[in-house]
Amino acid sequence: MSKHDRSHRAVVHLRDRLADRLARLLDSPDLPQLVARLAPESLHHLIRTNGLDACGPLLAAATPDQVTAVLDLDLWQTLPERDDAFDAERFGAWLEVLADIDAASAARLLTSLDRDLVVAGLSQHVRVSDPAIFLPTASSDDEAAVRVPDDLEAEIGGYLVRGRDTDVWDAIVHLFLALESENADGFHAILRGCRALSNSTPEDDELDALLLEPEQMLHDAAIAREDRRADQGYVTANDARAFLELARHARPTPPGAAKPRNTIAAAYVRAPATDPTVHAARAEELAFLVNALAAGCSLYNRPMTVEEAGRAVMGACDLGIDVECGRDGSGDAGLLDRAAYRNDLLRDRDLVALFETGWTYLYESVSLYVARRLAAVLKNVRSVDPTTERDLATLARALDRHTTDGAPWRVQDTLDVVSTLDLPIWASLLGLLSECPVLPRVLTAVLEKRAAAVTATAFDCFATIDQVHQAQTFADTLEDALLR
Repeated sequence: MSKHDRSHRAVVHLRDRLADRLARLLDSPDLPQLVARLAPESLHHLIRTNGLDACGPLLAAATPDQVTAVLDLDLWQTLPERDDAFDAERFGAWLEVLADIDAASAARLLTSLDRDLVVAGLSQHVRVSDPAIFLPTASSDDEAAVRVPDDLEAEIGGYLVRGRDTDVWDAIVHLFLALESENADGFHAILRGCRALSNSTPEDDELDALLLEPEQMLHDAAIAREDRRADQGYVTANDARAFLELARHARPTPPGAAKPRNTIAAAYVRAPATDPTVHAARAEELAFLVNALAAGCSLYNRPMTVEEAGRAVMGACDLGIDVECGRDGSGDAGLLDRAAYRNDLLRDRDLVALFETGWTYLYESVSLYVARRLAAVLKNVRSVDPTTERDLATLARALDRHTTDGAPWRVQDTLDVVSTLDLPIWASLLGLLSECPVLPRVLTAVLEKRAAAVTATAFDCFATIDQVHQAQTFADTLEDALLR
């Protein structure tokens, strides 16, 4: 059996096991009690693994707080260097699932969720008006003007609802009817909110920078989400980006001096670095760091997964230890002395400080080093193809601009031109010039001149100074490789 066939069978086996577990859970007579004990992250994992459609009964049995937390995870797209964006299409899928559960559960959940979120989400799919504004008016010859309704229109509870698209129209009508019968007050509150957004118009003055009502409501919903997640210990995207930017420029402290604690990390990591229970303190610091990378950093121009963030954090901390060992001469010590030094560091220094040391070293010795070497080489690269020549010049200008700005990873979108010159070098640069620099395995194959099948995006996280030197060696060979 081939490796591909074994991998496929393993994936199918895992999927069948997860589906079987979900079926056993749904068949349990104690479903509400079991669901109430699930963490929102576990419930979200079940939804992502088995599909939203298959998890309707779980949502019907979940508490409003659980559903709110799952929506906070599921409805927002994480974008590199930008605030999380609301996913209106995914919200529509949730509306369809809610329409399939019983009316009482659907009404209970809709009226208990964040009102701004529900109204802003619904307004992406429908417009709500008062029927009176469409009453026939007398024409000039005293004949009544007749308006012919279309298929995406319904009068519900004294409101005229018109669909913006056909995808979730039936589900929304079903939900509104269920809401009207089960909770009249909640129905009118939501419909009035949708009506207000439907009637909002742009400001007719010079205040063009102000958000319009729909965007303002989504902005308020996003802030409320951040507040809820902050209470649960999650790092907001803005705080994560600010922490990582400060960490890139952390300066070494003189021997014997206490390193000042990062103020953003201190706000999230409440256990002091000298906590008697060192393990508890290190665990809280590790959770914060992984959270910060997952929320505020990109890899290959996409958000990092939690697993990738964990590997990168441990690598940066190990790199920080390597750097600290080198600064005081411990790098020349034997293995036993080095291990003892490492243990002393982990006991006396918090992980945030070690991460800052490693993260700064990565930024200066990989991100900036590779970007500057590539920019210097591109000044001499020529192509007989005019389009390639133009794209190379564009990349060179982007490298100069973004390196000067301190963010060389922003050239990711213009790196494609290198693939026309050398595909393995392009794949290597994508990893090295990611916001979180990583060591692509194809780079090792290039340096060792190995002919091997390597996935373009397979990588290792930097964890030693030797790996950084390997990346620098690769950058130093760019001139020979691209000018040959």
